[in-house]
Amino acid sequence: MKRRWTVLSAAAVFLAMAGVVLFAPTGFVLWAPGTATVVLSPDDSIVEVGGQPLHSTGGRIVATSLDQSGPSARVALPSLVAFYLMANHDVLPRDAVYSPGQTPAEATAAAAAAAQTAADDSLAAAVRQSGVEVTERPMIDTVWPNGASNQLLFQGDLVMDIDNVPMGTPNDIKQYLARKQVGDQVVVSVLRDGDSLKVTIPKLAGSSGDPSVPSLGVTTVTGYSFPVEVGLTTPGPADPSQGLATALAVSAAMTGTKMGPDSTVAAVGLLSAAGEVTGVAGINEHAASAAGAGADMLILPEANCADLTAHFPGLRVVPVTTLEQALSVLAGAGQGDPDLPRC
Repeated sequence: MKRRWTVLSAAAVFLAMAGVVLFAPTGFVLWAPGTATVVLSPDDSIVEVGGQPLHSTGGRIVATSLDQSGPSARVALPSLVAFYLMANHDVLPRDAVYSPGQTPAEATAAAAAAAQTAADDSLAAAVRQSGVEVTERPMIDTVWPNGASNQLLFQGDLVMDIDNVPMGTPNDIKQYLARKQVGDQVVVSVLRDGDSLKVTIPKLAGSSGDPSVPSLGVTTVTGYSFPVEVGLTTPGPADPSQGLATALAVSAAMTGTKMGPDSTVAAVGLLSAAGEVTGVAGINEHAASAAGAGADMLILPEANCADLTAHFPGLRVVPVTTLEQALSVLAGAGQGDPDLPRC
């Protein structure tokens, strides 16, 4: 009986160890095709433009997406193997997706910041493409909790001038403050939610790197202002790869770009404020997302053509390098244009 107990104990230990190997979290990230989002259709639009009529494109524009396991997800071996074997799914080392040593909270904050930048850039590019002048301004990105501007300036504020001196870039702020002293008062004119405000900063504090250098206690990035009120009924791109699709929806609605009435065009790509389209990660997953939405065309960055190995019957894949090219492609969608480029 004692020997039988020993054998059973050994078997239990083996099974327990096997369970640990199978179900212990691994240092990998999983990618899968995501659900595409309709950003423009004959019946609905995410675009709102104050004082300007919008045009119907006739067809639908959808933004593809990539489902990615989160920075705190515990990916077990069975899931890893299953994703590795499935078509248009990928398994990547965690450090290839998230910065080494980055905490889940830091990764989430970085992703949110990147999505906000994509929203701002795509809107600026679309408005420019529609013939409306876009002016670059410094924009408040973060406000230091113990800084001189805490509870006075806020994320998203566009800095128009300081003490009536116009500010065009974040570097303009730095150069102006270099002429001031710690403890000086400044008046900052900002554009906040469409309203012009003057905000008094009673005392400039020292910067975190050098207490003798005056600082507003904020970080700034490039923001944009334009003379028409343009907005989205959604928060904007869920991630930077949806910037091109969002800009296509805005510029098509503003300019009246027409596409085939039964056409569904998917788009994916990073978009700069200047209208330049650059590559994205997970292009095969994005293509599968487009096919799942019933798209008959996918507009993607030319840089991604070499990475695309997935093929879907009925899905025409067209590469572009600029928003202007993408709009031209959109106009040919569903029109039987044989001259459009292909990957």
